Amino acid sequence: MEEAAEAERNKVSRPYDGMAQFSEQHKQLAAQLLATAATLERGYQAFLGSGNLPVVQPQVNEMDKLHQQWLSDLETFKSSLRAQGAELWHWSS
Repeated sequence: MEEAAEAERNKVSRPYDGMAQFSEQHKQLAAQLLATAATLERGYQAFLGSGNLPVVQPQVNEMDKLHQQWLSDLETFKSSLRAQGAELWHWSS
């Protein structure tokens, strides 16, 4: 495994070589977005594991609101990156 990591470091070029680095602010925002996404995912998984009990529906409704806010924050983050000239990749399923 160490040999593979060393070989990767010594490659002449990689697809991400020469890409601009995120600003510290963008790094912090990205970390917050990822942490929130993970928290929401765990919450939704807990709900599914509960057997969809009606008693947890208020929490699910709150998570839905937080998810909508997260989507808005994500769009704001992407717009900020675009404004600084970053090229954004789009993945399709």
